[in-house]
Amino acid sequence: MTRSRMLVICSLLLLVALPALAERPIDRVPAGLDYWQTLSGGATAYSFASNPIPAGFFCAGSAAYTGNVSFEGVPVHTVPARILGTTDTVIERLDDAVFDAQGNGRTRIRGRSLNLVSTEPLKSSCGSFNVTANLAANQPDSPMVFHRTFAYGGTFDAQLKLRVNITFTNVASGKAFSVVRDVYLPTINSTPFAMGDVAVACATPVDAEAVTFADGSPLYSNPRPVRPEKALVTAAATAVATGCLCNTNPPYQCQPVYSWHNPCATPGYDCEKHFTNTPCELGYRSQCVAQPVQDSYLQQLQILADKGYLHEKPETVLQKQLRSADQIERDQAARERQSRQKQ
Repeated sequence: MTRSRMLVICSLLLLVALPALAERPIDRVPAGLDYWQTLSGGATAYSFASNPIPAGFFCAGSAAYTGNVSFEGVPVHTVPARILGTTDTVIERLDDAVFDAQGNGRTRIRGRSLNLVSTEPLKSSCGSFNVTANLAANQPDSPMVFHRTFAYGGTFDAQLKLRVNITFTNVASGKAFSVVRDVYLPTINSTPFAMGDVAVACATPVDAEAVTFADGSPLYSNPRPVRPEKALVTAAATAVATGCLCNTNPPYQCQPVYSWHNPCATPGYDCEKHFTNTPCELGYRSQCVAQPVQDSYLQQLQILADKGYLHEKPETVLQKQLRSADQIERDQAARERQSRQKQ
């Protein structure tokens, strides 16, 4: 397969200057992890139009498939369980992004986890297939640039590349067929981020060093060097909240901002649209249940609906985003049972 990409911010709010909240301004974004939740309701989909599933793939005589598959996220399985809440996508920042005189800091990023499922089975002459998307082995490194616009935050741009394993599982027989795609997921607009005390007020830092995936592999791809003598702050002491816009006065509320990735306009790439936002249960949940933040959610979703990216009502999509990790998995299991019963 070829490449594709994702989507980055639909409504970008202006960040305002924050008062000094710590003794010294932060001079870098430390290496670490970003956690994302995928938006469903039609906002995340992959098109096989430019690189079809070949004839005979699903069974002898099956036609080539050139249609779309709509996806939603399922929480990543970890030990300890549920420590990443509703996160379905994990991206690792491999290096400290040290700000230069212009306020730009560069790092490399690498995909660590992707856990997407089709919102409904794909129907073919060979039967119905559930579709999943996960990361393949040997993930590439990609560039990411932070732009500091005030003492403790700003915006970032990323040119994320992933190797994605797309698996089609026959609902009746359980037989699975897989293809690998090189997916290109650049941000379309700059996404906000916050650091330090502001980020702590908006997000609960996760002790990622103590977390593993369910298969026992570490959350971090490589051990990170600790260089406290070269940094004003260390990764362990600094919270970083990406995809999060924090206000300036207590109580510090965090407004999750949807990120929009869409390579469809670029010739030569498979067409994928993909919206993500920061998951509430990673420390944002108390803010997400606040009415002003829910209103912001709904306003962003209404913009997507007006642009034709949603095939469900914004209110319905909002309620799906606010589900707990347990409820997301229960809903997914119920869909699979219904699919089997229809066979």
